[in-house]
Amino acid sequence: MSDEYFQGKYMIRPRGILFTRERKKCLDNLLAKSVFSSPFQTQSAKEALANILSKNKFTKHDLITILTPSQSPYVSSCVTKTISKVARWNRVLTNETKAVVLINEFGFVVDIEKIRREFKGLIIEDNAYCFPLILDDARGKYKDYSIYSLPKFFGGSSGGLCIEEGKLSSNQRKEIRTKLEKSI
Repeated sequence: MSDEYFQGKYMIRPRGILFTRERKKCLDNLLAKSVFSSPFQTQSAKEALANILSKNKFTKHDLITILTPSQSPYVSSCVTKTISKVARWNRVLTNETKAVVLINEFGFVVDIEKIRREFKGLIIEDNAYCFPLILDDARGKYKDYSIYSLPKFFGGSSGGLCIEEGKLSSNQRKEIRTKLEKSI
């Protein structure tokens, strides 16, 4: 595992049964309430990423850099195909980079503070495999958006969250934290 982007103080792994009936009921209740109402809730994390790229008006000439803690050559086609529809992508931060997509993989997270020191543009954090990061208030100040995939962590067939960090009020964040801490 590459040390360059790995933030060793975090390793978030789901334990035991991922999606019990109680957790499903709790999650259904959260989604039904205003905490995750529009514009946060999407059909998938892929749709959340597409919405962000559209909102920020990326073009085919723009470069989006994808970083992962392992820097493995594999990146999900859900991410690469979504980006390729509107922009170019690479795996190395350059002077041409207009946005960075940080993909936290299987419980390992990218050192977002380091990336923010190196890069002043748009940062999108993909937490599809690190859902508990929704509880980490400290990371919000380093990024512009957070994307979550509900099926990848809890099971099920669909559901995504797109959180624009600057528009999430402290009351909303507190409500999310309080309700999710009980269910995760």
